[in-house]
Amino acid sequence: MPDLFHHLGRDFAVSAIDGTGLFDPADHGYQPAMSNSGCWRGYHCEYTLTDGRLTLTTLQLAGPADGTARPPVLSGIRPTRATFLLNHRYQGLTIPVPFTGRLLLAADSQHAGYLNMGFAPAWIHATVHELTFSEGHLTATRDRSTEAAATRDRLGPDGLRPSPSEPTEDWITRTFSRSFTYSLPGTE
Repeated sequence: MPDLFHHLGRDFAVSAIDGTGLFDPADHGYQPAMSNSGCWRGYHCEYTLTDGRLTLTTLQLAGPADGTARPPVLSGIRPTRATFLLNHRYQGLTIPVPFTGRLLLAADSQHAGYLNMGFAPAWIHATVHELTFSEGHLTATRDRSTEAAATRDRLGPDGLRPSPSEPTEDWITRTFSRSFTYSLPGTE
């Protein structure tokens, strides 16, 4: 489950992260359990820009890793019950996120093949935007859609599989990495 980013009136998947300071429940004294392979981190974030500032607006958490801790109250909001996968949901949050770095946002999947685990790379999407932040403030945007299309044409469905000489464990690590190198290879 990729984190979501509400941008330009639509939802994008957060496809790659190069930086520090995104929301982490551990920073609030809570360690969610890995809920299953669909959400290995045990939490899912939704972000938006509010007056040019990165903000956490929705959060879903799995139960606690230790089985005893209660989910925290965040910005005065207590979680409601959610799905069996992520059973605590916070809506209406306005938590400023002090992220510094770049995010790669992707939308409009082009069905370039099947990836059975990990995060979908940006290059399989038609719409790709890079956003740069400093201490949570948006400093630059860049449309990377043309580069994604070129990468999709170059790699095709084979780009979602391990290369012939790549050990399976390395491929799994790569698909879960959310790195720019994985998400939009050969364009740095």
